[in-house]
Amino acid sequence: MLAGANSASNPAHPLRIQTVYDEERNRMKFVVLGGAGATAEVLQLIEAVLDGDNGLLSGEVGGA
Repeated sequence: MLAGANSASNPAHPLRIQTVYDEERNRMKFVVLGGAGATAEVLQLIEAVLDGDNGLLSGEVGGA
């Protein structure tokens, strides 16, 4: 995700992604700043990773 943001195709409208991990809650927060289209693409990517058949929420995390 971060690599995609860094290579955004429109330098006039940069895309910025910040991540914060809350260890106590075992949660990752994403802050996405940019144009509507680029932001929507990032959110779709996050959704695909989390909800896909092989996503993080489909089974055990960490192979344990």
